[in-house]
Amino acid sequence: GDAGTKIHFSYVNQTTGNVRYRNLDTSTDTLSAVVTAVAGLTVFGGVSLTKSRNASLYLYHFPPSNGNSHFMRSVDGGATWGDLTKNTNGSPAHTYKLSPGMEADQSDIYAVTADGVGNFTLCWYDSSLNTWTNTTIEAGVTANASGALFEIVTNGTISITVYMKGTNCCSLWPDKPSRAYKIAKTS
Repeated sequence: GDAGTKIHFSYVNQTTGNVRYRNLDTSTDTLSAVVTAVAGLTVFGGVSLTKSRNASLYLYHFPPSNGNSHFMRSVDGGATWGDLTKNTNGSPAHTYKLSPGMEADQSDIYAVTADGVGNFTLCWYDSSLNTWTNTTIEAGVTANASGALFEIVTNGTISITVYMKGTNCCSLWPDKPSRAYKIAKTS
């Protein structure tokens, strides 16, 4: 682990077409070297990054249109990255907000997405099986919902509170105000 002193971040360098990873060690105020997680992109999009409870790092790159998305994991603090099974829920262009999971397997993670076919979805990545399970939280939220902002908050009782922030100024969800969902995990 990193003793809780590192801030992890990733970004797309649009000059090189690379998804890059770095961290800031707050105990020494130093930046790590730049690591390329994905190289040679032609469609840039966004990146979501999280650290699981067992300290594995997960990165999801999602293009703004139908391009290749990438789901990666690093088990060595971001020094190297390997490909994993992408979620096939909806199109690859969806925004995925990653968060540590609260499953028995401490390397599992959650993601929230608007799937492009009108569903707001909670996705669970099972690390040991390299598979995704998708649960619709709300149907009929409009196909343009993929531009919304998500935040996931988990707690030690294996329940998930999911907040969706609608952005009426951008007309993404004029009929859907900001919402909060609580999903009890019973396993």
